[in-house]
Amino acid sequence: MLKHSPEILMQIAELYAKESRATRAKVGAVLVTSTGVLIPGYNGTPSGWDNTCEVGNKTLPYVLHAEMNCILKCAEEGVSTRGCTIYVTHSPCWHCAACLSQCGVKAVRYKQKYGDAVESDYNFYMQDIKCQ
Repeated sequence: MLKHSPEILMQIAELYAKESRATRAKVGAVLVTSTGVLIPGYNGTPSGWDNTCEVGNKTLPYVLHAEMNCILKCAEEGVSTRGCTIYVTHSPCWHCAACLSQCGVKAVRYKQKYGDAVESDYNFYMQDIKCQ
């Protein structure tokens, strides 16, 4: 199995962030399965929808976060998230933190804190999920 360094995996997340059409924050993620499969994602609207992510300075409620796009891709493709590590350009929000925990993700690595990082870090701590 080909093993990538954490630095390379974060660079992949950063490359996917560039695909986002969001203006407030372009967020990318790559979920790495226990067998080394890479599942990338970025924040944006559902497939086939208008790609407008914000109106003014407010994010539209149907915009999917990068982490959720990774999880949803795994569900669509039948890939287990149990024991995965996710690399994200920005710290997950509270909702994404809860979803990552529920999906069995074992580690979260993010490049920069964003929004409610303290709350999501606490959630990871309480669930014994490694967070860096």
